[in-house]
Amino acid sequence: PSALSNSMHIADMCDLELPIGKNRNYQMPELKVPEGRTLAEQLRVQSYQGMIDRYPDISEELFRAYLKTATGEEPKDFGQCLYLLAKHGETGLQEKKETENFPTYKYPHLDKFKELKLVSEDALVKLERVEYELSVILGMGFPDYFLIVADFINWAKAQKIAVGPGRGSGAGSIVAYALKITNIDPLVYNLLFERMLNPDRISMPDFDIDFSDVRRNEVIEYVRQKYGDEKVAHIATFGTMAAKAAIKDAARVLEAPYADADKVSKLIPVVFGRSTPIEQAIEEVPEIKQAYEGNAKEFMDVAMALEGLTRHASMHAAGVIIAKNPITDLAPVFKRGDGPIVCQYDMSSIEDLGLIKVDFLGLRTLSFIEAAVKIINETHGIELNPDDFPIDDEATYKLLSRGESAGVFQFESGGMVDSLKRLKPRRIQDLIALTSLYRPGPMDNIPTYIRRHHGLEKVQYDDFPDSGKLLEPILDETYGIPVYQEQIMQIARDVANYSLGEADILRRAMGKKKTEEMIKHRKIFSDGAAENGVKKSEADRLFDLLEKFANYGFNKSHAAAYSVLSFQTAYIKAHYPLEFTAALLTVERANSDKVAQYVNDAKQLGITVLAPDINVSRADFTPVDGVVRFGLYGIKNLGDVAVEHILEERKNGKFKDIWDFCKRIDTSTVNKRALEHLIKSGAFDALGQRHILLANFETAMKWGQAQRSQTALGQMGLFASTEVSTPKLIDAAEIDELELLQNEKTALGLYISSHPMNSYPGLAASATCSIHDLEDWYNEQKEEFAYSGRIKVAIAGILQNVSKKTTKRGNMYARFEIADETASREIMAFSRTYDEISDLLENDAPVVLIAELSDDEEQMRIVTHKLFRWDKKESLPQVVVLELDLEQLDPESLLDFRSQLDEVAGITPLRLELLTDSERISYQTKSMRIDKSRIEELQLSCPWLKHSIRIDIGKLLEPSKTEEPRYYSKQNSTPAVDVPF
Repeated sequence: PSALSNSMHIADMCDLELPIGKNRNYQMPELKVPEGRTLAEQLRVQSYQGMIDRYPDISEELFRAYLKTATGEEPKDFGQCLYLLAKHGETGLQEKKETENFPTYKYPHLDKFKELKLVSEDALVKLERVEYELSVILGMGFPDYFLIVADFINWAKAQKIAVGPGRGSGAGSIVAYALKITNIDPLVYNLLFERMLNPDRISMPDFDIDFSDVRRNEVIEYVRQKYGDEKVAHIATFGTMAAKAAIKDAARVLEAPYADADKVSKLIPVVFGRSTPIEQAIEEVPEIKQAYEGNAKEFMDVAMALEGLTRHASMHAAGVIIAKNPITDLAPVFKRGDGPIVCQYDMSSIEDLGLIKVDFLGLRTLSFIEAAVKIINETHGIELNPDDFPIDDEATYKLLSRGESAGVFQFESGGMVDSLKRLKPRRIQDLIALTSLYRPGPMDNIPTYIRRHHGLEKVQYDDFPDSGKLLEPILDETYGIPVYQEQIMQIARDVANYSLGEADILRRAMGKKKTEEMIKHRKIFSDGAAENGVKKSEADRLFDLLEKFANYGFNKSHAAAYSVLSFQTAYIKAHYPLEFTAALLTVERANSDKVAQYVNDAKQLGITVLAPDINVSRADFTPVDGVVRFGLYGIKNLGDVAVEHILEERKNGKFKDIWDFCKRIDTSTVNKRALEHLIKSGAFDALGQRHILLANFETAMKWGQAQRSQTALGQMGLFASTEVSTPKLIDAAEIDELELLQNEKTALGLYISSHPMNSYPGLAASATCSIHDLEDWYNEQKEEFAYSGRIKVAIAGILQNVSKKTTKRGNMYARFEIADETASREIMAFSRTYDEISDLLENDAPVVLIAELSDDEEQMRIVTHKLFRWDKKESLPQVVVLELDLEQLDPESLLDFRSQLDEVAGITPLRLELLTDSERISYQTKSMRIDKSRIEELQLSCPWLKHSIRIDIGKLLEPSKTEEPRYYSKQNSTPAVDVPF
């Protein structure tokens, strides 16, 4: 018995408290600082020095005066001055009180310095902000975190690796700005530190940093070398069984019919990219409930048991942890092949352990800026620094106002282009607001923002008579529309006397809709507002409003940083369009559709992109003599090693002809396939005709190899000094233009010298929109119309990669691509539609496709409805299009034109294209018809008129007798939140 009681006694004495969660010890890696200094002092010194580097009104003299006020000391060495100031700042550390989350600081020397008014008010604001932030960072115990992040970011900048201006809430910190972690001045953009580090809620700071995506790994490697490979690891991410996958897996194991499982999985609703849980889907979707009550119950029950279970582990794309001790002492790890060490804990567990986590993100836009700066330097001899671009540059805003934003970060989509053209931004704040509003819900407020931006609608606070004067300075930047999370916090501070830390907690509570929390905060808000003379009824209305907007508010720190990046790309396009195009094509060279899109955009800007040239092209796309020359890296089946070999040999002189090329180039490096693609791409056009070179290149390769072999063996002919004569080129049949263009596409992934569409005048004009803009057009239609299933559209282009196959059930179907000058899309045709169009499906055939667009989970689905061959267009309905430039016509000319139309009346429908300074308006007349054979007569009477005869797509899009009479009808969309001001 005593043994048992003693065991119980020992058990009662044991008290194990794991250092996780609130009890965690932060596992910060050791960072070397100058001898005799603490980490806190070092952070202060670097922050003070950084403030001098960043702000002209923060000077060495300011800090000398500040130290003299604090201690009376006046050291000669300025470095010593900053150290003494930092050391004195640490004497202000107070003992932590029970009611406090962390120890606080007091700065009596700062208060005294402010009273003396030795420097400007602006300088004092900056000094006070940096001291406040330092007190929070140091009080929470995170000096090493900031120093570690600053170290690898500044190393990257020293290596000329492009680093983003900021990401997430970190851009709200002036300390981060001083340390050059971020490149956004939080005072200029009115950003809040408390969005990053809340004094009322201790949590690890979290910097997400964007690097050039091609050089990101260099920074991670630097961190490994600095802290030790065993102390650095990537973070694991765990894939779980979502509803659709669980259903299919369960059905497969239970050997249920695939068709049954596939049908049920496709019925599972997807909301904001996530599958609805199976149990919820059974309640909400009648078809799923019917299947569950039928033959799908067994595998669906198993699927519900599997749903949410971890399916596999993989490596997080960006997350890296840096530890004080080897990772294996703290957490389990795994490694795949020669890959990096991966910690098996997920993100939240790593935070509970106190491990430092940093997201090293690769951003292609930074790679583009890096490439553009390099090309501009090579072309103009200018060393550009994007951070120095004037943020009020007029040419940049004019470019964006014209909607010329292809290739501009965040502003490429059709909807965004339309918003830019209507908004006509004048300042960086407009770009920040637009990127924040352009999301489901808030985008309903874009028209209001635009009207107020142009002075067409006043901002009024009549519904908030007591608080209006407090709201106006906060909402003035966004014309009375709450757009940012920071505005919610500022309103809580200024109207209801919240601290910014408390306001951030309020914002989070509003977002999570916690009832008890909201009841508590409503009273706090109302009481605080009463102290500022705001009646309870008005305070409650304002609280309700903030609660609605909290769901839509965007992080301004993130929006500001990314809008600066957008501005920088637009600035390069506005001032260096040639170099912009070359850099953009270089970073996108692996994506043929993107390259085709940007080549087409370059044409719109008057920039020519030429095919590669074996004697002119460099590795990447390059500006040459006012045009952009295709880079050799962009040619398919020509590897990087082959390109480098060609460029190295070209240093010995340009290639004279194909014989000279094959004699000088190692054909084991540049093989037969590579040379064939060089010729097909047009790279040898200056040395001969493509059809001749394609007929002779194999012979040339054999001859060149024989010449190199003789030289290598030291064999010389009897007349060694005589140059060896080259064989004669054999003749060959010419290649027609279509085959030549197909060869180009094979070699480059796109048509470069021309496009097959150009061989068919009027074809492109027969489309509802370009293929590239198809998805944006569809989304715009959904915004404006409610539709019963599908929306019809006309797509014009050339058929590619046509294949006809049989399903498992023996039914025929077709898969093909339709391409225009902007992009291509894969389409499928089944059953009856296949039977109707199968004879028309041929590679390289010009067609107009009538398709039906609909939603398929999170993607747009394209279903073939009808297909018409352009080479048989005589049978299609036609329309006469007359173009009138209204800016050039007077009323008399228009009246005369109207009477002339009566003279040439006929049976062909008429459409008018009306041009103004700002837009093109298409007007389909209802009762007017014209005799298309008499258009020339009309042209003679009205010489200013432009005319064309096109396919009447409106007629083709009309529903047939067996279809519903309307595919979509006008709806009244419900706005996300009414703007009350």
